[in-house]
Amino acid sequence: MQSRRSHFIRSFLRVQVVSVIAMFLAGLILSHFDAENKAMWSKEFVRCGNIQYSFENYSLAKVCYETALQYEPDNAIAKSNLGVVLYTTGMYKASTAMMREAIKLDPKNPIAYYTQAKSLMRLQRYEEAFNHAKLAVGLDPIDPIAYQTLYSAALCVKEESTAGDAYAEWTRLSSSNETIKSAETKEEPVLLAY
Repeated sequence: MQSRRSHFIRSFLRVQVVSVIAMFLAGLILSHFDAENKAMWSKEFVRCGNIQYSFENYSLAKVCYETALQYEPDNAIAKSNLGVVLYTTGMYKASTAMMREAIKLDPKNPIAYYTQAKSLMRLQRYEEAFNHAKLAVGLDPIDPIAYQTLYSAALCVKEESTAGDAYAEWTRLSSSNETIKSAETKEEPVLLAY
């Protein structure tokens, strides 16, 4: 039974790789016609990256987001999602650079701010992380991951009062919705979608 499952998974992943390559080639050919096609293919590669990320296939997700940026270099969603993948795979310096670009393009994106804060904490840049986490909470006051990040950052800079408030709000928001409870145990940020 195990070998059948392994064979199925390997076959499935091969199909995914081939479909990403086929999308890339089709997009490459069609994108030369006009800017509208480039934007459309960029969005398609972001969607493809989101699917790969959901299967925890981070290397293919990274390729998809990088390809989306080749078609549309100022795609804030592609930059934000690429930053999430870089964070998830432990590439914290690269993640902070990508999130800096994503924030410039879309300064109202709380995911970019809290992913930036998480990366900065991993790089032991706690004051910057704390400031980014506060901005994330300000942009989305109902996001439990933003509060989780603020709680962690506040502890790092010894802001006990802020940490206590953030923890209380994080647990309140997490317990109010069954689908959000996973944020309590997961440290990974979420992706943006079209």
